[in-house]
Amino acid sequence: LIIPYLYDPFFANCAHAVTTVAKEHGYSVIITTSNEDPDTEYAEAERMLQRHVDGLVAIPTPHRESRISRALFGKTPVVIFDRPVSDPALDVVLVQNTAGARRMVEHLIEHGHKRIAFMGLSRNLFTINARFLGYRRALQDAGLDEDAFFGCASYEDTLQALDERLKGANATTAIFTSNTLATRYVLSALVHLGVKMPGDVAFAGFDDFDMAECTSPSLTVVRQPAQEMGRVATSLLFDRIARGEIPQTGNRIVLPVEIVLRRSCG
Repeated sequence: LIIPYLYDPFFANCAHAVTTVAKEHGYSVIITTSNEDPDTEYAEAERMLQRHVDGLVAIPTPHRESRISRALFGKTPVVIFDRPVSDPALDVVLVQNTAGARRMVEHLIEHGHKRIAFMGLSRNLFTINARFLGYRRALQDAGLDEDAFFGCASYEDTLQALDERLKGANATTAIFTSNTLATRYVLSALVHLGVKMPGDVAFAGFDDFDMAECTSPSLTVVRQPAQEMGRVATSLLFDRIARGEIPQTGNRIVLPVEIVLRRSCG
């Protein structure tokens, strides 16, 4: 298993699901991280092949940069999940990123919000860009202007961006975050700025996590099936191993997401 890093609860949940399915099949799992670097990812994949692994599952680095391909792995089965790669010969398992984001932003619009900010990580990441496109479509359909910030990789940058957006007559009234890491920085910044949810600003995020229901107020989120995605990807890998087949065109499986309404959006 190759994943970007382990400190994001989403990736950790995916990894847990992969190891659970592997154990059900009598296998153990070698886990390594790419740190979102395509050269590191490629080197780790080569090390896996040198160990003669029976198969590999991976959440790849940004798909325009990832060097994972069928040519690299030859007859070793590979399944990609969460993000695609450019090689259509590989199986991939995704979720409804764009549709889920669009539905959530439409919910905020139904609450009467007209100035909704998107707070996210880099658009170079497939998932973040797909969620931004859902946000954009919802605003376009409602005749509203978009306001996106793609610098939530640090608390300091997030704090500055929010501080600018929450001042003045045209201040942001609702925030939609791209993933758990962005949510963490946004929530910390709101506390620092003394901004109350949902009274001062409504909040909704993409990704559910264990403490989202325990915060005050509890957080409205788009819940994606992290465990299910890991299970489906690994089950598909074992199906490939059992059949001994390498397809010319891989399967593309898209799993549904769920809107979880709590208190933070009003």
